[in-house]
Amino acid sequence: MGVLFDYFAAPDNDAAAATIDLVGGPSEASLPTVQLKGVDPFVQLGTAESPLTGVDYDLAPVAMADEGARLIVPLTWPPC
Repeated sequence: MGVLFDYFAAPDNDAAAATIDLVGGPSEASLPTVQLKGVDPFVQLGTAESPLTGVDYDLAPVAMADEGARLIVPLTWPPC
């Protein structure tokens, strides 16, 4: 059993944050979404983001629910 993460493209942090309470998540908001098992945004993607994009990775979530059980964290793509 592993943790599932939804990765999606949003035009900005506000649009991403607005999906936190949607029952169907970002796909309900018609945002392009992919669900990956075990690919952690903090561990794998966060540490890879900075050297790939030249942008410092910020661990601050743009939205949080259920006492931190559900988070939306920004990742930068495509590279600047």
